[in-house]
Amino acid sequence: MENLTSTPGRNRARAWSFLFAALCWSLSARAGAAIQEDVRRTYRVVVQEEGGNWMDLSREISGVVRSEVHLYPSEWEGMPVIRYDKEDNLRDGAGVSWTFILDAERLSLLRLEKRVTDRSGRAASEAWYDFREPAFDPAGDLCYMYTIPAWLTGKDLRVGDRYDFNLLLSPDGTPIHMFAKVAGMETTTVPAGTFECFRVILEPDLKKILGRWRWVSPIISPWVPDYDFWMDQAPPHFQVRFQGRFGPVGAAPLQAYELLGTEPSTKPPQRPESGNKSKVKP
Repeated sequence: MENLTSTPGRNRARAWSFLFAALCWSLSARAGAAIQEDVRRTYRVVVQEEGGNWMDLSREISGVVRSEVHLYPSEWEGMPVIRYDKEDNLRDGAGVSWTFILDAERLSLLRLEKRVTDRSGRAASEAWYDFREPAFDPAGDLCYMYTIPAWLTGKDLRVGDRYDFNLLLSPDGTPIHMFAKVAGMETTTVPAGTFECFRVILEPDLKKILGRWRWVSPIISPWVPDYDFWMDQAPPHFQVRFQGRFGPVGAAPLQAYELLGTEPSTKPPQRPESGNKSKVKP
């Protein structure tokens, strides 16, 4: 048995103690970033025209995030969840509001609610979808396009890191496998100011999506859009800017969401609709 009272033994003991402390610090530093609750962030939405100029499209209210345990034991089984609200207010007065219920630990999508109002403010349609049903069980984290900022907020972002997840492009669609890569650090200027940001690039996993047709992925990749998110460097890593196309390159215009400001949320908490089956109400 080694004599730890000797000088070499004490040095080895100190070295192991140092390594153990460093490992503990590293693991704690890699813990997921906390979600900032009850904050409302407003973004402007712009579209790039053929000449390269940006045209204002609408104003988006995004980022009302709440952490709570829902009082529906039969539906939610008392699980802690994150509520994420998003509203799109268009120039003509119409609007779309979204409510997303996310797993509090993984920030994976559990439920989606969508409400559409017409120009007079009256409800035009309402739908909600539950993604915890046995028939809908994708492997890995599930995101809707609008929940990606909340999903990234909970990550301990570091340059070079890569995450994989499943993305829903429509509530009743089939999830596609995606990669999110922290490409680097950039200084980004938006109407709300100048921020040091992580740039996160999202790309589809074409080989997995295409299956036996994966050999065509190099041919079609130039027409496949990617999505860029600029997330604030300091945790929680809220979204500063987004840029991407909601359609093929060359056919769909380039859109950008740019942060206008941040303020405390005044929206009262609401509970999701009861029932755990996907429903659509006209």
